[in-house]
Amino acid sequence: MGGFLPIRKAWTNNNGEFSTRRTRTKRVKYSVVFYNTSKKFRIKAGSVFVNAKHRDRRRYKRRGWFPNFTSGRSKFYAQVHNATLDFYDRAVNRFGLQNPNWRWLRISAKYSKQGGNHLDLNPGGRFSLIPHSEIRVGRLNGRGGELRSDQLYGLVIHEMTHASHYRLERAFFINPRAFGCTLQTMAESWAEGVETIITNDRYLELNRNYVATNALNRFATDDRRLYNSLRQNQIVGHGSKEEYTPIVIDLVDDFNQRAEIRATVPRPIDRVRGYTLRQIQTSLENARGPHGWKENLIHDHVNATEGFVEELFDVYMYDNCY
Repeated sequence: MGGFLPIRKAWTNNNGEFSTRRTRTKRVKYSVVFYNTSKKFRIKAGSVFVNAKHRDRRRYKRRGWFPNFTSGRSKFYAQVHNATLDFYDRAVNRFGLQNPNWRWLRISAKYSKQGGNHLDLNPGGRFSLIPHSEIRVGRLNGRGGELRSDQLYGLVIHEMTHASHYRLERAFFINPRAFGCTLQTMAESWAEGVETIITNDRYLELNRNYVATNALNRFATDDRRLYNSLRQNQIVGHGSKEEYTPIVIDLVDDFNQRAEIRATVPRPIDRVRGYTLRQIQTSLENARGPHGWKENLIHDHVNATEGFVEELFDVYMYDNCY
């Protein structure tokens, strides 16, 4: 609270409310910085050196401040912050995921960029001597427009899942094979699955009639209306280099795209259902290839459809990576 020189500081609670001690200054300006001390993450304003911040230009004379971020950079920073916090506060406990805490997690929110990445998936990223943000997320989609709310939320969850995976098992990422098709596909398929399931869980909790921005069929009454359902229209054939497979989604859901989606080219058959993200994460740990991941899933858990797990892996993982 103040101009360029802060005269009072306070932390918000979970509802975004805050209060400070009195000040003799009659007119003040308010600002908010998007970082969280309890979860130890900071939202950076496109650069590792600058914290994401909203500074109100108005002066307030002995009045409270009730901002509503509805557009521009402030809205973008708030969305990235809220999605990150939701991963920590809700998704980790609800789905049994590894907590991604690691000193300070820096997330670079790039207002004029698209896409996202996690530096542990890039050669030398974490070991660079140059200060860097561990996660980068952009506001734009591939067509130059702005990501919708569920798309940006999903992007943040995807990159947070990589951070969580790194905390779970760093050896997976420093393995030279991590930069090749095999482990890269495992890492991206895991993050894609967590992104899809958590995003749908969150938005259906907010609105039971939720229809995703990227729905396969907006008028459907089944999974085709949900976030990332386009993945279930995906065919991964022999020699494909597609890394973002829907294998994790198919291990969890009860939607057999071969039976449900009418198409000239039949969709992959999915007769597996009922695995949890916690179980899939447990089986992913210490797996150094699709075969190990598959065997862990079959032998570590009791599932009525485990006899079809190998069939599913044959579609998405083996032809894709060997």
